[in-house]
Amino acid sequence: MAVIVASVTGAVAGPKGSAATLSRERSSLQHMAYVSPSLLRPGPLVVTRGKVVHHVAADRRYVVWEAGPLQDPRARTSLLERDLESGRTKVLSRDVEPNYGLASTGGWVVFAQGNARVRLVAVRHDGSRRTVLSHSLSAPIDTRGTLVAWGEEKANEQRVVVRDMKRGVDRLAVKMHRCSHRRCYQLERVTLADDGVVFTRDGSNPDRSLIVRRAFSSRTLTAVTIAHDAQPDLIPSSAGAVYYVFGGGWYRWDFGRRRPHRTRFRTNPPAPLLAYEDGRWFLATRQGCDFGVVMLERDGHQRTIASPRRLRRLARSERRICTVLEAFAWTGRQTLTAWALAPKYSIDSHVDFGLVGVALAGSVLR
Repeated sequence: MAVIVASVTGAVAGPKGSAATLSRERSSLQHMAYVSPSLLRPGPLVVTRGKVVHHVAADRRYVVWEAGPLQDPRARTSLLERDLESGRTKVLSRDVEPNYGLASTGGWVVFAQGNARVRLVAVRHDGSRRTVLSHSLSAPIDTRGTLVAWGEEKANEQRVVVRDMKRGVDRLAVKMHRCSHRRCYQLERVTLADDGVVFTRDGSNPDRSLIVRRAFSSRTLTAVTIAHDAQPDLIPSSAGAVYYVFGGGWYRWDFGRRRPHRTRFRTNPPAPLLAYEDGRWFLATRQGCDFGVVMLERDGHQRTIASPRRLRRLARSERRICTVLEAFAWTGRQTLTAWALAPKYSIDSHVDFGLVGVALAGSVLR
C-alpha cells in the first residue's frame, strides 16, 4: 500500500467566511460527534412476528426500526417508531429501502427510499416536515452524535456529505469526478469518526481502490491506495479508518497518524470485525447459522453482547431457530443490534416462514 496525501481528484467544500469563522465552524462540527448519548434500558427493544428487524436506531425519546421480509422480494419493508414516554407505536413509512441504513438524531429520522434511484429522506418524529436530503444516494449512511454522513452520485460527480441534523445544515462536502484519467470509481462505504469522515472509492479492471479520509479540522484529503482489491471492507471506527485488504489483513488508520498499521486480528479468513469504539473491538461470532456479538475490552477481556441462546428464548419457538445478525450500531454508550430469527428449514428453503425480528439494546458501557 502507498499513502497519497491530497491526491484524490476532486475538491473539498465547506463553510465560507473568515479564518476565525471557519475555525468556529470546524470546532462546532467536531463537537457534534461528542454529544451526550441517550441511555436505554438494556434488553429487547422490539420483538416482531412474521418480519425481521433490518435496522434499529434510538435517541432520548424514540426507538425506530425497519421491519420487513428476510428473503421475499415482493414484500415491503416498513419504518416504525415507538415513543418511549407514551409507549405508542406508529408507522412512519410503509416502503423503505433497508440496504442503506437508518439514523435517529437531532429530532429527525433518516432513511432511504426507492429502487433504481435511491433517495435519502428525513422526517420529524411526528411525521411532519418530510425532506429529501439526496436524490441520488449511492452508499449506506453512517451517524455519530447529531451528524449523518452519506455518499451520492449524479452523472460524473460524486459527493460525500456530512450533515448536522440538529442545525439542519450540511457542514462538509467532498466533490470528486467519478471517472478520471480513464479510471472510474464507485463510492461503496462512508463512515464517521470523532474527528472526521472516511470513505472508500472502489475500482476494477484492474482492481485498485482507495481509502480516503478528511479531518473536520482540515481541508486536505488523504488516501491509501490499495492495489489488487476491488472492494476493501471498511467498518465504523471512532478513531479513524479500520479496513480489510484482501490477502493483507485488517488495518487501522487513525486521524493524527500519517500511515496505517496492521492490527492483530487474523488475515485469512478475515476476523469478523463489526466496529472499533473508544478502545473496544466489536466482533460477530458464528457457529453454523447461529450468530452472536462479543466485545473485546481495552484490557483484552471478552464480554458477550448478544448470544444465540438468549435470542432463541425471545423467539419462543419449538423449531430449530437460526439467529442472523442484520445490523450493528453504537450510540456512544450502548450497542444496538437488529436480528432475524428464523427456522433453519426456512433459511435453507429460501422462504419467509416462522420469522421473528428482534432489536436489542446492550448494557451501558463506561
